[in-house]
Amino acid sequence: MAGFVVGPGVMLLIYESLRKGRGAGVLFATGIFAGNFLLLILIHLGAAHIFSSSAYRSLSGWGGAAVFALIGLISILGSFKENQQVLPKEPTNSLKESFLKGFSLCFITPFSLVFLAGIYSTALYAGYTDRPLLVFLFTLLIMLLAGDIIKALLADKLSKFLSDSTMKSLEGFAGYLFLGISAYIIWSLLSGRI
Repeated sequence: MAGFVVGPGVMLLIYESLRKGRGAGVLFATGIFAGNFLLLILIHLGAAHIFSSSAYRSLSGWGGAAVFALIGLISILGSFKENQQVLPKEPTNSLKESFLKGFSLCFITPFSLVFLAGIYSTALYAGYTDRPLLVFLFTLLIMLLAGDIIKALLADKLSKFLSDSTMKSLEGFAGYLFLGISAYIIWSLLSGRI
């Protein structure tokens, strides 16, 4: 079920796939997997108290809000440009950046941490311990990775069937969606929800 949830990570994954191609999308998904894997290891080793501290939540919340606002503004401004291909393919020499973007996304926004901590707590409550717990969590991460890779591949294929005007509209919509996510994070920070 979690693989079908559309959140900021999914939006950025699709955006990266459309912008840099299928390989970049797959590396972005692999980066998300690696970041989530590291978060789960840290949670399992007892670092949950660090991640639940108000200082970390505040830092990751404001950082995530800034990242999403910046991506949103770039997308919106790019959607208004005339006679320019929307989401031009960038050179593939920056594929390493795609992996690092996916990896860092897990640490600059609270979404991955909240999701993984919730899954971990639920698994413990359900009675999973030691090796069965780790097998369950790793299997979950593999399933999420597979879903993300499929999304990256479909995003690349879908872009071949869309016109430039449709792509501009989608880029503008995505920009407003990213600004909305940023506004929600800021509202959550100011209201004490994060």
